[in-house]
Amino acid sequence: MTCFLFTSQRPVGLGLAAWWVCGVIASAHPTDVSYLRVKVERQAVELRFTFNLAMLARFAVLDRDGNEALGDAEWTAAEPELRRYLQQKVLMKINDQPAMLGSEMILEPLWPGAKQGIDVATRDFPMRHVDMIFRQKVPPPLASLELDFSIWPETGPLSTVEATYEQDDHLMQVPFSAAEPDYLYDTGYAVESVFTEAPRNDQTWRLAGSLIGLVLLLLAGGLWLKKQR
Repeated sequence: MTCFLFTSQRPVGLGLAAWWVCGVIASAHPTDVSYLRVKVERQAVELRFTFNLAMLARFAVLDRDGNEALGDAEWTAAEPELRRYLQQKVLMKINDQPAMLGSEMILEPLWPGAKQGIDVATRDFPMRHVDMIFRQKVPPPLASLELDFSIWPETGPLSTVEATYEQDDHLMQVPFSAAEPDYLYDTGYAVESVFTEAPRNDQTWRLAGSLIGLVLLLLAGGLWLKKQR
């Protein structure tokens, strides 16, 4: 990270303070960076959080027996607590209405041996990541999606959540932080619905066609009679 400092006609104290702030920002550790993929569809949204175990240990107790390792039983015990934490700390609005992240949470450990139930040592927590997936059905169309994070007291002020919004073939990057904890995403689906032609009623169109044909026939008959006079 590059910090630019302009000290011309500035008090020396402000210059030193700016250098200190830059140093603090640059000291943010990669383990403080988490990720989120937001997959947006017309009538559904999927949130895929990716946290390392060191971060999750700030949200819930993982090593419950104190043996400096995470086992299957501890994972199972921590899952409801992690789900409850995210539901409370990541607030979501769909079409300006409060909504839950999803009715259930799917955990997908990403390290080798996770499916075999191999314990993870606490010293390896920063290098072991987990996907936490929430899916939510939405009455179409999904017009807007707002997320508001309040996880910063647990994660620390330097942590960030790097989010990627995916909609059709479009990708957009949005960083969440203590300074910028929320974001309102407009899908554009509502505007599309306004300009989408309503389905035609074939029976109505057939009736209208018949009436037009009858009118044209009467006009043609009237012109023929006029010419015969």
